[in-house]
Amino acid sequence: MKLRYLFTAIISALLFVSCSEDNEPAGNLGSISLSETYVSLPTEGGSATVAVSATQDWKFENVIFSSETGKTQLVTTKDTVDAWFTVSHVSGTAGQSELVFSADAFEGGREVELQINVGGNIQFLMVRQGTAKAVMATCAEVLAGTDGKTYKIKGTCTSIANTTYGNWYINDGTGEVYIYGTLDSKGATKNFASWGLEVGDVVELEGPRTTYGSTVELVDVTIIKITKSLVKVVTEEANIAKEGGELEVKVAFKGNGAYVSVPEECQSWVHLANTEYVAGEATKIEPNPADTAVFTFNIMANEAGARTGSMEFTSGSSTVSYTFSQEGAIANVTVAEFLAAQVGDAQYRVTGVVTDIANTKYGNLYISDWTGSVYVYGTTNFADCNIAVGSIVTLVGPRAEYKGTAQMKNAVCEEVLVASTPVSITEFNAFEDSNDKFYMVSGTISKIANDLYGNIYIVDETGAEMYIYGTYGIWNAQGDDKKNFVATAGLAVGDKITVVGIKTSYKDSPQMKNGCCVAIEKAQ
Repeated sequence: MKLRYLFTAIISALLFVSCSEDNEPAGNLGSISLSETYVSLPTEGGSATVAVSATQDWKFENVIFSSETGKTQLVTTKDTVDAWFTVSHVSGTAGQSELVFSADAFEGGREVELQINVGGNIQFLMVRQGTAKAVMATCAEVLAGTDGKTYKIKGTCTSIANTTYGNWYINDGTGEVYIYGTLDSKGATKNFASWGLEVGDVVELEGPRTTYGSTVELVDVTIIKITKSLVKVVTEEANIAKEGGELEVKVAFKGNGAYVSVPEECQSWVHLANTEYVAGEATKIEPNPADTAVFTFNIMANEAGARTGSMEFTSGSSTVSYTFSQEGAIANVTVAEFLAAQVGDAQYRVTGVVTDIANTKYGNLYISDWTGSVYVYGTTNFADCNIAVGSIVTLVGPRAEYKGTAQMKNAVCEEVLVASTPVSITEFNAFEDSNDKFYMVSGTISKIANDLYGNIYIVDETGAEMYIYGTYGIWNAQGDDKKNFVATAGLAVGDKITVVGIKTSYKDSPQMKNGCCVAIEKAQ
């Protein structure tokens, strides 16, 4: 919600009541007139009607109706989102008609500006429900709150993403909220620099909540008050080698001294080694200069995956945080272990079969092993790797998440181990023996001949049978990795599996040798 719209609407309403004597409609653009330009819906839920009189065809610019969901949707600058109201129709022809707006019950206040295009001209229409008064809240309450509702919060600026529009993060200790757009003191956009906001400043602001993808945002916020920070980190974010080393962080401060605090989760590998203070020298231009503190830390070697460290610096009543990253070893994991990992910078190596390619330009694909399947959002070297459905690949990347669903993001393909061809059991049994052609076959386990090495029989829906001489959960398994897969995976007669391997024969009987299991469907 932009407060200037509310102010304009109130003034317009007062002028209409006091000055209009000829019963002209509230909104009149010549080619279209509206009985109301400000629709008010009751908080307990209900409807309101606007009469439309047009001399030519008209339509909403930023409202559509989804035939798939049956919902009214708003077209914003970033996306198309479900609206909190419904409207009887989104376009019309010349003549008289009515627009019926409806909404469910809602506590608080919300409003949206709609645009009606008629003959290339735009008629504005505001739809509001409840009171638009901002509610004082914590960041946690905003994150758990309702889209369309206006919130007032107070917290510390932790980072700034865009200095033109004013996109940044605010944290009050209960959580962190993304600010998408900051109005200047006159309510204008693209003038964020006028505030002089810096990381560490304490800000009180208000704005409406929205959700973009999985990110909760306050949009086009109005700043109420800024309290400048007494401490500022001068050092840029660093990346420490996995072998560890020394990290020096410089801090400028104006409070009574500067102090550092290392969070408990980092204390085992981040140690303060030394602190030096340098007094600022006063000049005519800067009579009250900041002092400088130089903190030196010893960062321990990292034997696990990549990690992120942090510390907080305090001077007077102000506190700012500093983060850094450290390289780490790459963990070799199954798909299930990857899915169970925490979202972060740690790198994981996963080997699996490509079951689907969603985007050939960016390399968005699905890979599976016997433990599960994961979506890969972007393979950075996809064009160079000749990856196809059926390829067994080794990918390295971090554990990410989108709308609560795990994914690997911006992966690097280390190796395309084999390109396999999906075939039926009948087709497989008819192929010539080969040590370098790999096939993917699916079937239901009919017999387990050896549960130690995984010698099993599978059949398909036609009744065709195939013998697998060795079934493993790891590609090109060696040594102990060739044992006990049947027990580890809990395989039993009736389970459906998909395996990849070569065609060989034993005493003129066809068989698959060293089958790598890439999918399991347990019997019901």
